[in-house]
Amino acid sequence: MKRHLIPFVIAVCLLAPTLLACTRTSEAPTAPTEISATSTPVATFTSQASPTPEPSATPEPSPTPGTPPQVTASNPISGDLTMQGDRPIVLVFDQPMDQASLQDSLILTPAIEVAVGWEAPDRAVIIAAGGWTADMYELTVLPGVRSLSGVVMGEPYNLSFETGGYGVPVPILMYHNIKDFEDASQVSEEQLAWTVRETAFTEQMHYLRDNGWHSISPQQLIDYFGGAPLPSKPVIISMDDGWVSLLTRAWPVFLETGLRPVVYIVAAFPTYGSETDYLVWDQLRELVAQGMWVGCHSYSHYSMYELSPEDLHHEVFDARDEIEAQLGVKLDSFSYPFGAYGDETVAEVQAAGFTSAVTLNPVGYQEPAEPYRLNRLQIDYSMTLEQFIETVNGNLGKFLYTKGSR
Repeated sequence: MKRHLIPFVIAVCLLAPTLLACTRTSEAPTAPTEISATSTPVATFTSQASPTPEPSATPEPSPTPGTPPQVTASNPISGDLTMQGDRPIVLVFDQPMDQASLQDSLILTPAIEVAVGWEAPDRAVIIAAGGWTADMYELTVLPGVRSLSGVVMGEPYNLSFETGGYGVPVPILMYHNIKDFEDASQVSEEQLAWTVRETAFTEQMHYLRDNGWHSISPQQLIDYFGGAPLPSKPVIISMDDGWVSLLTRAWPVFLETGLRPVVYIVAAFPTYGSETDYLVWDQLRELVAQGMWVGCHSYSHYSMYELSPEDLHHEVFDARDEIEAQLGVKLDSFSYPFGAYGDETVAEVQAAGFTSAVTLNPVGYQEPAEPYRLNRLQIDYSMTLEQFIETVNGNLGKFLYTKGSR
């Protein structure tokens, strides 16, 4: 494919606040740093771009002079099929940049007229003058771009995206219990479906870390739908129920890899405690203090399809209130028990103030128009590392979400 230099129209991009507003997640372990422009006031940006820190760690310091700049987050992310005509490209660098050097270092294929502006010294915005009208685009930032300190970027940055589709490549992985069985042949298929071997879980998290995946929260995905940037290769690691193995087996792996899970808690389970192998409130508070994201998995873990209005309200609203009061967090995501829900369930979850909900639909792509029907990929006891790699890279999602396949 032949590449052409972009014929630029240099302009300051004045963006609608709803396009690029990035909402802060209330459970973040440390306070994010606000970055504002040096001239025209713009929306502040909560940076989630750098590789996910260990839950108990403080944010990495800013690059020292002499460090080559890098693009650490973008909107869209590579592989997004949902680019709309009036949606800007947002590039977030890890340090303040020389603005003119970026304008001289961009290649866009096919070539179109764009306006380039800066919302902050480290945040560039690119708007297509006539909208994004082709089926697919590829953007390249050449190594000629440099930071304000004069250091040149070492490697080119590439971003490809499509228009007219409805899939965003953010896999949501679904875990429950982490446990090794002495003889798996004597265990029911149901237990094996909701359990992952400890060694397999460790291998899977190491694969994600070693291959550039960045763990994000459900709220960060929702913010992305509204225009906020994400790091490359984002993934949501969800764990349902709140098993003790989260603390004893999974958490050491999260600390080692720097990945971070969202744990969907059943409000009634912590009161059972060690009698049923679920974490108690004190243990959950300890994990929240170390950076665990929290979601709601109902009050009693009943199937929520065709519940009475009173029972449905209890399972959603009372569960939300109990978990928030016990853990001191603000919940924004819900997990349907057994993946069972109807239109009434979705309406109740939305009325309770949740901004997203996850299902059991086994697809690796997400639809921006369906925040209360997010897809999840189940990880089970028999899955090999090779199968995990194929699953997390979205092969099933790519097949189901090919553009024009509705």
